[in-house]
Amino acid sequence: MHDYLFKFITSDCGSGKTYSLIQQIQKSTEKYMIVQGTLKLCEQTTNELGNIARSITSNNSANVYEELVAFLFNNTHRVLVITDVSFLQIKDVTLLSKWKIYLDDIVNFHHFASPNTTQKSLIEHDLFHSFECVGDMHVTAKPVIEFDDVVLESASKAFSFVRQYDYFLFNARFFEKVGGTNQYKKERDQLQVMSWVNLKRFAGLDITFMANDFENTLVYLSSPESFRSVNANLRIRSKPLEERMRVFYFSDVSLTKSLRKNSPEQFEKVLTWVNANLSNYIFTINGDQDNTVLNGQYVPPKSRGVNQYSKYKTVVWLASMKPSNIEAKQCRLMFGLTYENLVQSREREELYQFIQRSNLRDYESDEIVDIYVFDKEQALSLSANPVLIDLGIESTNSAKDESTFIPMALSSAENSAYSRITNERYPNKQSFDKFMNKTGQAAMSEDKKKHFERKWLSLHCSPK
Repeated sequence: MHDYLFKFITSDCGSGKTYSLIQQIQKSTEKYMIVQGTLKLCEQTTNELGNIARSITSNNSANVYEELVAFLFNNTHRVLVITDVSFLQIKDVTLLSKWKIYLDDIVNFHHFASPNTTQKSLIEHDLFHSFECVGDMHVTAKPVIEFDDVVLESASKAFSFVRQYDYFLFNARFFEKVGGTNQYKKERDQLQVMSWVNLKRFAGLDITFMANDFENTLVYLSSPESFRSVNANLRIRSKPLEERMRVFYFSDVSLTKSLRKNSPEQFEKVLTWVNANLSNYIFTINGDQDNTVLNGQYVPPKSRGVNQYSKYKTVVWLASMKPSNIEAKQCRLMFGLTYENLVQSREREELYQFIQRSNLRDYESDEIVDIYVFDKEQALSLSANPVLIDLGIESTNSAKDESTFIPMALSSAENSAYSRITNERYPNKQSFDKFMNKTGQAAMSEDKKKHFERKWLSLHCSPK
């Protein structure tokens, strides 16, 4: 009897993990279940497997869970393809005992949410139960799954993710009451809840994880003793990856949600430079931003397994996926994970996955791919020698009420002159200096002159 619970295959993006699995399945007569992270990947894999496979997803079923359970009781195909959301909802694991299960790039087994709500009594008494203290700051609880009351069932949809997870951790102060009364304190209306899967409930099943850099994923780091590495015969690059990348960054200041929110004009500097200097590229930004701000091809930041952008040789990553301090504290409390673990597994790995959507995915190619990221920390995760494109990025807190930042006040004539600063009009420093020595610009304040010069410099910081 072995002392591990699961097997894993770790290999670079595009090395053919899914392709190799499909070949293995086609040569076999056994039952296989493939679990993937997107509907598109499920559809793609099912099509490649042909008539031996069936996919059950929201794309082809009105009630995915009921149809999934019915299929597991009465199999019509020997290969089943489903999403991770559906897989984690299967509570009766005996239904999985005869399947070889492959989790394809499924490495996230916890969820963090911080909704603002005043419905404290509803959450404490109707949606969750069996509260227990964990230290002085947190409580655990179990969710109510079945409802007789349609109003409560509707309210529970705000916590629909509970069906995927086994354990739940809350900030205890959310439920604090006044004195010895049943009246809740009003000043704490943000609930912080972390949910996670009890992997041990899958013990005894034939499960193999497949992912890039699996030993740095949170699921592995939280319980490394539960896993054993297995080998697979996969593709090898014709030219080492580090020799195919040129990495550039714009800022020594780390990109965070706070910087985007409180210093928006700093982020705008990068957008302006990219629009002025790059073409024919894929890019991504955070989901709460307008994805039409750049003139390239937008691709969502989480795009594992997508192959359709492999012709692109320029990549722009302007997203931040760092955890909040609260999530980091909860992960340390429950799993012993560090903030650095979270950043590596989430932001840096998703960045690495994203650049692999480009021509880097072609293992036979030796062409160079230019990669532009926002900050130095992101750049160093890809290259030991990234190049700085200095746009003077700084944390100004300009959007905060207490900020001392004052927007540049230009006259209509100055605005018109500013808009005329382009690569085509002023291709070199001599032509720009001649423009700045004209009467209108020469009469401007030193701050305005620097403002004009920064724009011209931003247009001429392109890498050589």
